[in-house]
Amino acid sequence: PSLLVKEEYVKGPKQPVRVVLDSKCSTPPESRVLDGRARTIIFTTQGNERPMKNAEVIPCGAGSRVDLEQMLEKLDSMGIRKLLVEGGRTVIWSFVSGGHVREFKVFIGNKLIGGVGAPTPMDGDGFAEENEFPELRLIRSTMSGSGILLEFEA
Repeated sequence: PSLLVKEEYVKGPKQPVRVVLDSKCSTPPESRVLDGRARTIIFTTQGNERPMKNAEVIPCGAGSRVDLEQMLEKLDSMGIRKLLVEGGRTVIWSFVSGGHVREFKVFIGNKLIGGVGAPTPMDGDGFAEENEFPELRLIRSTMSGSGILLEFEA
């Protein structure tokens, strides 16, 4: 993915800072996210940083995962205070379980995917007690030709 706003949807868009979580710093050099069309920051774990063309590489935490708390502090110090997180179920779970979600948007399409191996919005351990469940409030629903977008606030 390029992580850019597409001109076909927004005229003359201001491109966001692209933030990539890549604990092993293994983003391929030919990736669209490294095309130089917008500022790109790659967060990796200590010891895995390496120079990447068209990107700032910043280590955050040791071990197998980028430390979200450190990353958010570094982004805040750069003046970046809002993130749109597009990630897999592990990344989404990390933000939700860490209490970092203020809005949650989900698109329900017109194709059914099922089975034990089907993707889910979040992975992780889940919450043990009902009082731990993040409470969300539906603020908007938008119909589309192929489904519905549900937008929630925390």
